[in-house]
Amino acid sequence: MAQTKVFAPEGYHFMVQRDGGFYLQKNSSSGYEAHTLTNGDKSSEYVMMTYRTQHPAPKGIPTRRQTQGAQTTSRRTTRTTPTRTATTTRTTSTTRSTRTTGGSSSGGGYSGGY
Repeated sequence: MAQTKVFAPEGYHFMVQRDGGFYLQKNSSSGYEAHTLTNGDKSSEYVMMTYRTQHPAPKGIPTRRQTQGAQTTSRRTTRTTPTRTATTTRTTSTTRSTRTTGGSSSGGGYSGGY
């Protein structure tokens, strides 16, 4: 996980709540001024957002990690074809691996910034 600063759109600022939530508020006509509301919400021109640096592969696309514990099914067929001068044997192998995994994800929240 990593963090980045997310700035409010031009003409707005963030109001950061005690529980870490935040919302946008329009700047006054004189521009942004830092302030705290009576309920404890503090103003900030930016918030710190956490984002993932490692993402799971889309479903159906195997990754290197998915090879451990994978179920493999193999099918092998042999076909013999006689010709005038020789007999040709052709062998085809098909291997298919599948693995199901469970996972969970968690969202980000506010941390710092005021």
